[in-house]
Amino acid sequence: LESSPFGFEGTCRRCAPGSYSLEPLRGKTAHSLFPSCLECPTGATCKDGGDSVSLGKGGWAAVDGQYRLLNCPAGYELRNEFEGRFEHDVQQCRECVPGIEYLVQNMTNCGACPLGAVCGGSDFRPKVAGSTWAVSGNLMRLFSCPAGHIGVRNEMLPELDQCIECRSGSFTLETATVGGALFVVVPEQAQEQCTKCPPGAT
Repeated sequence: LESSPFGFEGTCRRCAPGSYSLEPLRGKTAHSLFPSCLECPTGATCKDGGDSVSLGKGGWAAVDGQYRLLNCPAGYELRNEFEGRFEHDVQQCRECVPGIEYLVQNMTNCGACPLGAVCGGSDFRPKVAGSTWAVSGNLMRLFSCPAGHIGVRNEMLPELDQCIECRSGSFTLETATVGGALFVVVPEQAQEQCTKCPPGAT
C-alpha cells in the first residue's frame, strides 16, 4: 500500500521479487508510520515477490507481520541477531563446516573443532577414549585425560584442547584433571610432565 504526505491513498503495489509483505498496512517495524515491503531474509527465497515466500531450513513463524526464524536443525547455527538485537534480514540457519566446526546440545553457535576431537556438524567425538569433555560457556572443553596422557587446555585458545600420550619410555599413572599438574596450556609442555621409566622398566 503506497502512501502520500496527506495519508493513505489506497493504491496497492505488489512487492518486488526479493521482498514480501504479509500485512499490507505494516511497515518494516512495529513503529513504522508508512507501509513497506520487507527484504527477504537470507535464509528464505522471495523470487516472486508479493506474499510468496519459500522458507529455508529451520522453524519459522509469522510474528507481527513478518517471518521469524525460531530454531534450526542439529548441526546448524541460528542467525537472527546483530549486536544482540533481532535483525530480520540476516535470518538463516548456517551449517557448521563439516570437519572444522561443531554444534552440540546447549550450544548456540558453531565452535572450532579442538585438536583433541573429531567433529562433523552435530557430531563431536573425542580422539582419546576415556577423556572427559563437557559444554562450558558455549564450547565443548576438555576436563580430564586417562592415565598415560597429559591434558592441554588454554582458556584463551580452546581449539588447543587435547590429550597427549606420553612418549615411549615415559608414563603417568594418574588421571589428568583440569587445574592439576598433569594439565598444561600449550602442547609443547606436555612431555615435560611425563615421568621417565626407571632403569629396567618398560
